[in-house]
Parts: sequence; C-alpha cells; structure tokens
Amino acid sequence: MATLFPTAPRALPLVVIIPTHNRLSLLERTIDSVFACTAPVNRDVRLIVIENGGKFGVEVLLLRKRGWIPVEYHYFPSPNKSSALNSCLDTLENAVVLFLDDDVRVDPRILIEYSNATRDSSGGQFFGGGMLVDYEEPPPPWLLEHLPFSAKGWHPDSDAYSGVCGGLDFMGCNWAAFSSDIWKAGGFNPRLGPGGTSGGTGQERAMQIALRDGGCTPKYIREAVVWHYVPKSRCSVGWTLRRSYRNAISWAHERPIPRGQRTYFGVPKRLIRRAIKEALEVVRSWRRDDPASRFRKMNSLFVTCGLINGSRARR
Repeated sequence: MATLFPTAPRALPLVVIIPTHNRLSLLERTIDSVFACTAPVNRDVRLIVIENGGKFGVEVLLLRKRGWIPVEYHYFPSPNKSSALNSCLDTLENAVVLFLDDDVRVDPRILIEYSNATRDSSGGQFFGGGMLVDYEEPPPPWLLEHLPFSAKGWHPDSDAYSGVCGGLDFMGCNWAAFSSDIWKAGGFNPRLGPGGTSGGTGQERAMQIALRDGGCTPKYIREAVVWHYVPKSRCSVGWTLRRSYRNAISWAHERPIPRGQRTYFGVPKRLIRRAIKEALEVVRSWRRDDPASRFRKMNSLFVTCGLINGSRARR
C-alpha cells in the first residue's frame, strides 16, 4: 500500500575526511568544530580521520570523543598524504567527500551548505568554500602580498569568484568532490603534497585540474567557511621562500617544456641564465635595499630554482 506522503529519497552520504600527522591539539580543535555543526536533513554523515606516517595519539583521542557524527579512525603507515587519501577513498562507495585539514575550524553551517549544494547531483561537479585566518602572530604588512592564500585567507564574493590561482579552484583545506569522479581522474598523485617524492606541493591543485579535464565543473559555496590556523612559523620570511620554491616545483612538474626550447639535462637554458642573474641581484640587494625589496629579489630566485628542480624531476 502506497503511503499518502512519500518521503524524499536519501541523498548520497556526506563523508568528511581529515588527514593528519602529529598535530594532536589542532586536530582536536578541528573535530570539536565539526561536532558543533548543524546536521543536514535526510543525509548520512560520516567523519573519517586518517593518520599517516606514524601514530601520535589520534586513535586514543578519538576513543574519548563523542558527538552526533560517527568517527572512524584509519591508519596509513607511509608519510604520504596523497597515498593516505587514496587508501581511504578506496573504502568508499560513491559519496560526497568533504576534504578538511587538521588545522582548521569550521563554520557551524558548513555541512548544511555542502549538503544543499550537492543534493541534486551524483557527479560531474566539485565544490569549495571560503577560508579565513586565525593568526598566532600577524606577519609584517609588506610580507602579506607574498604569502599564499593559505596564510592570508581567500573568501571572494560569489560574483567575483574566478578560482584561487595556478589552476586551483578551491583551497585544499575546504573543498568537496564525488568519490567516483576522483577515481575517474586517477586519484591523488603520490608525487605531490606532504611526503610526495617530487618535493612539490599541490596534490589538491593537480586533482582539481584533473577533474576539470575530465569534464567536471567547479561550484563555489561562499557560505561554507573555515578558519585556518597560521602559526608565526608558517608566515615568516623563510617559510614563504620555501613555499615559493616548492610551489614552483609543482608548476614545472605539471607543465611540459615547449618544443624548441634549448635545454641542459632537461632544464631550459633560459632558466639557468635567469637564476644566475637573480642570484647576482640578491647579492647586491643585501648592501643597498630595504627588507621588502630584498625579499622580492630572493623570492624570484627561489621560484626560478624551484622551476629548475621541477623541470629536472619531470625529465
């Protein structure tokens, strides 16, 4: 006998995945903020914490955590974030997978926002929200323009959204995709990201590029916001230079060298000439420039060196 008021079909599960490595106090902050979220209607929600590269107390922490979302602990022995994510995704049927980092706190409505945005779809799109910043200690104002969005925030208006930069549509600490689309795109690249063999960052950027290439379209959800904790050690001059270097490795690894360019052991000769010129500029700048000018010249050199290393790794 048919019911007079049939219930709506249940949407795909929403699975929150948090990879972590030796950041117990920050992870607890993240989990507590997820537990404080409002539950989406007619949607199963799971929370999976995947520890990789060693055991640092996460399993014990989760055993004493109680909330409305069931928490699952996964362990991946290798210190490779991409491989750890792949191992976790391999256990899922098709689901909406929300990727969070272990150093964010989330807006209480974030699960509602992602649930509403994905309810009428089962693939072919990926999603992301904004990111604000919790500083331990604010960096010098002149350094802000050189920091990546992960250290200074990214939260454009909906009508101004055009992606982050360099092929990245959404921040890696706050984005979602269908697990079936991720596997069609080949999974996360183990050469990129923390523990990656290339030394480059950007496993999220590489995945989002692959999703686009596979026909998926991005959808920005401005109200799905997280706050990224930024310690002073991750917005310093030295950290910013190292980040520029690693980002450049990833850029070079993703982009083939144009035909006809002269190379030396796989490295475009123009990059070698540029590195020599920039190194001389850095030496001169230490005697005559202010800190902001010195940094700009050093940053250019670090980017060029990263492009050289990335070109060699691609070869």
